[in-house]
Amino acid sequence: MFLVIGGIALARGGTRSLSLVGLGMLLYTIIQSPGYFLARHELPPVLMFGVLAALTVAAIAATVAL
Repeated sequence: MFLVIGGIALARGGTRSLSLVGLGMLLYTIIQSPGYFLARHELPPVLMFGVLAALTVAAIAATVAL
């Protein structure tokens, strides 16, 4: 929800704080989730979460640079 509201706020030229909170929440989830798949020895989802983590960090950097 924070990501959607933060994206709307950014599109309207508003504050970026909600977007950064949402991206932080997303990053936390992406960091926590691979543990489940590592325990089951499933590599493809772990790689997917690695790519998503890199994209989320890039989105955070782009948002901060605005």
